[in-house]
Amino acid sequence: MEVLPMQLSTLVKSAVAAAATVAALGAHAAISLDTDAGFEVTAYKRTAFSDTYDFNFTGGPSALVTFSLFGGNINWDATSALTITDSVSSHTYTAAGIPLFDQTLTLNGPFSFTLTGNPVVKGGYTLNVEATTAAVPEPETYALLLAGLGAVGFVAARRKGQ
Repeated sequence: MEVLPMQLSTLVKSAVAAAATVAALGAHAAISLDTDAGFEVTAYKRTAFSDTYDFNFTGGPSALVTFSLFGGNINWDATSALTITDSVSSHTYTAAGIPLFDQTLTLNGPFSFTLTGNPVVKGGYTLNVEATTAAVPEPETYALLLAGLGAVGFVAARRKGQ
């Protein structure tokens, strides 16, 4: 069976998501993401918790990151908070009963995601993180650009001389 590049990309993302699925009472995880990566974490809670996930991008200095949080059957209380901190700024979201959260942020350098809560009844949450870093042009791109500009300049100079 031949694996096409698109299928391989989907397969790799699925493998990363499956490998990163965690069920724990409290968590602190350090995760390094390459370009265009993502994962999902599912955790089940019975008591107050504070889960922190640290991220580092190897693909560039900043990334466009999409967070999706589904609170499942946790009834969040007034002390529940979601804090996202990068190396430049801190974005804090606090709300009573935050069953859903969907946000896209541009984050710089390493960042951390902390979710604290006190479930009224036992339940769980699912956190999805997807990151895309900006593409960096290859040196060949600039060489081709300069060659094209040189060709246009040569043609313009030749026409002006006629």
